[in-house]
Amino acid sequence: MTDRKTKQPRSAETVRDGVTIEDIAKRANVSKSTVSRVLNGSAVVNH
Repeated sequence: MTDRKTKQPRSAETVRDGVTIEDIAKRANVSKSTVSRVLNGSAVVNH
């Protein structure tokens, strides 16, 4: 993605701001709890 004004790539932070744990869970077909565990580095998640 690029910023319209500067034509520069958007930062990961800018793109990430609009994405929720629920969005990720739906896309990955997993629970919100699973997404949370992955984001927090839990050892409970299987690959």
